[in-house]
Amino acid sequence: MKTKHTLKSVIQMLFILTLLFQSIQSTAAVQISKKDNDIIVSTTRKAVEGYKGCEKNDLKKVSAYIYTLYKKGEKQDNNESCSLPQPWKKISTKDSNNSEEIFKNLPDGEYKAVVYVASPIGCDIEGNSQKSIIYLKDKSGIVSFKSNEKTELKESSPSNSSAKINSNDLEVFPIPTKDKLTVKLSNSKLVSSANMTFYDLQGKLVLENTYNIGNGNQLEWNIDVSTFSSGTYLLRVDDSFGNSYTKKIVVIKD
Repeated sequence: MKTKHTLKSVIQMLFILTLLFQSIQSTAAVQISKKDNDIIVSTTRKAVEGYKGCEKNDLKKVSAYIYTLYKKGEKQDNNESCSLPQPWKKISTKDSNNSEEIFKNLPDGEYKAVVYVASPIGCDIEGNSQKSIIYLKDKSGIVSFKSNEKTELKESSPSNSSAKINSNDLEVFPIPTKDKLTVKLSNSKLVSSANMTFYDLQGKLVLENTYNIGNGNQLEWNIDVSTFSSGTYLLRVDDSFGNSYTKKIVVIKD
């Protein structure tokens, strides 16, 4: 009877995940503004604090949001002919339960932000009606501030800036898989790079890689998932424009 109940729960979970993640698309929901000397990062996405983990004795309470702010380095060489790209420096990372976070006493310059948004979409927590937290990643565009005047900047990307990933542009197979997974983009104008992250249902980051597309020559990647345990995982692909696509994958071991 217990085995039948467990199997029913697994089938229900897979069904719900299929509905939620088989074709989720989103655009960047993170905004940056400046008031006096403070940088304000906000998001329109709803999130909840909760727990990571599935077993009662192995739970970790986590916040609804994790904010990270970056500032572009100052140009060191005054020679205009030497236009080397400047590195991004992490200013601070903050855990928060608010949809807005303030980073105080910062100078003018170029900024961007990453916000991890907590969603209760992982495994069932023992003795708790809530599911475990999985963080989904959103990022802002690049914003320049000079004397409190705001300018939106574009990162280096293909000319087709309105392109977005959709269900016809992204393929993931085979599902289920044992050790290899193929991720394929069918439109070379989509992105200049693809960031891929894998999470288990406890919200743990299992694998993360960034792949450069260059001139559109590399649009198919073979991902080694042989180190993954049997189970269900979430794959999220983020493009250069802040769009994302999430799919459920299943790994089965003999």
